[in-house]
Amino acid sequence: MAPEIFERCAKDGSSFCCSDSYLRKWFHGTLLWSERKATRAAQKLTEDWELLCERAFLRIAYGIKEEDIPPELLVNGDQTQVVYAQGSKLTWTKTGSRQVTVIGEDEKRAFTVVVSVSNSGELLPFQVIYQGYSAKTCPSASAKDYDAAKAAGFRFEFSKTKTFNTRNHAHTCR
Repeated sequence: MAPEIFERCAKDGSSFCCSDSYLRKWFHGTLLWSERKATRAAQKLTEDWELLCERAFLRIAYGIKEEDIPPELLVNGDQTQVVYAQGSKLTWTKTGSRQVTVIGEDEKRAFTVVVSVSNSGELLPFQVIYQGYSAKTCPSASAKDYDAAKAAGFRFEFSKTKTFNTRNHAHTCR
């Protein structure tokens, strides 16, 4: 609760430092947390990622120059999944517990948000995309801040599918 201690320098020039063994003991003894192994490998970059990025840059620059594309029409976007309740076989519990119940371990409740900004610096309205076949899968008009979101230009749309794929449905919501 005091992140400023990491920035303070002592008179001898040293700064706050904890050893790995101290942190492990503190997590286990104070927080009663146990370390767990990852269950999925991280994504890896291809060996020629620098070349691919350079080629993409040159294609974009060429298109901008030759087609006289204004900055506000160049848009960079990314999507992320927002999880309401993560389905998981893991949970936090007291170290040493023998029976651990996890409710809804196979379920995941989430929606996709697409965030975009134009090259002119304008943040575009978020695209919020919900899986389902009816408006019941979208936020209710009585939800907190629903009116403010609508006034800001938000549109809530459902994907008309059981499973959601933003590549096929990103146009459905702004």
